[in-house]
Amino acid sequence: MNGYPNNSRICFIGDSLVAQNHYLPRIIDFYIRNFPTANIRFFNCGTAGGTVRFALDSFDDDVALHNPTHAVVAFGVNDSNRWVLENSRGIERYETLKKSFEAYKKNLEALCDKIIDAGIELILCTPAPYDEYARTDSSRLNGGYALLLGYADFVRELVRRKGINLCDFHAYLSEIMQNENLYTPDRVHLTEYGYSFMARCFLENQGLEYSSSDYCDERFKNWKTAVEDLRDHYAVECMIIRNYTMPIDEKISLLEDYVEKQRWQTQYFERISKKYLQNVSTKKQLETQIENIYENEILVFEKISRNDQSDR
Repeated sequence: MNGYPNNSRICFIGDSLVAQNHYLPRIIDFYIRNFPTANIRFFNCGTAGGTVRFALDSFDDDVALHNPTHAVVAFGVNDSNRWVLENSRGIERYETLKKSFEAYKKNLEALCDKIIDAGIELILCTPAPYDEYARTDSSRLNGGYALLLGYADFVRELVRRKGINLCDFHAYLSEIMQNENLYTPDRVHLTEYGYSFMARCFLENQGLEYSSSDYCDERFKNWKTAVEDLRDHYAVECMIIRNYTMPIDEKISLLEDYVEKQRWQTQYFERISKKYLQNVSTKKQLETQIENIYENEILVFEKISRNDQSDR
């Protein structure tokens, strides 16, 4: 594989590692610099707390509306139910982890089939490893690395069986993290430095050569803010409402009660639940705003590069 063809529309579908929008802008930046006339569009369809089940439920509203030609799918960190590892060893913990893994396998295969049946070319990614063995003061989940390795192994088996393209984040990062500090204290999310390796892994997987020193983040500022607002909307749907098919008036009523009774457990949940109520009626406008910013700010570099080439 040697990069996306001209006029491609690519949706990155995943959990918070996608939604946080750190490695996708690096990939977009690379394509703008190296393929300035390709007219390629990228869409962030990641959801904090996201699972494969949620991606299936929200697919038509969050992915299909972009008319993608390609999709990149990366799940497993939340599907694994990793926090159950905090519980004492026993049959209940075992059954919970087993049930979560079986659901992941079933749902991931269904999502892949849905994407392929829609004529969308797919890259399936292994989940990033859990940084269990870093020597830090932060607590760790014993068995977290092995748990995610099992999920990565299933992804590898699935791509072999279905003939899907693979991007092996787990293997790539597992090797690098032996000598580099890539993760934040929660051992799940990466630092900006760590995300640069995810971008490199993805682009090298496409047969492209990536240099993180070329990345320019400044022109992504407004786009990333708008994308964050939209992705927070889906995070509320996933982690607080937990029923994507619920009628919108029932969702609003649930959130109003949630906010009124201050039922949030973290400031993050407080912020995104209040934002949801403020923005729920303007979600379509936000999607349009993201498209406009992409066109008028991010692609400015592409247009300049195109003009430079025509002057030569």
